[in-house]
Amino acid sequence: MVSYLLLEAVFIYGFFYYICKMKVTNSISVNHILKFVPRFTPDSTMVLTLKSEEKKTIETIPFTFSYLDSICIINFTKTFTNKTNFQIKITQGIEVIYRGKLFITN
Repeated sequence: MVSYLLLEAVFIYGFFYYICKMKVTNSISVNHILKFVPRFTPDSTMVLTLKSEEKKTIETIPFTFSYLDSICIINFTKTFTNKTNFQIKITQGIEVIYRGKLFITN
């Protein structure tokens, strides 16, 4: 019984961990906001890259950010096509601050 409950707790934790790594934004708007908990306190030298999962292209996106109560809030402008997926990678030097997925939908 205990091992079953432990396995179920690990599955639920893993599921919610994966869900928390996914971000969804709207293809109608050109202004987008990403909120996440960074691995460490960032500074102004962060770089945001988006890798298209369909085209396999990598694009560096200019952005502004704020950091409040351990939450990093990134604002950027980009026109997206509906029903596309991207891998998000935010780095500071060689260190990765955040890695996740971005889904574009209406």
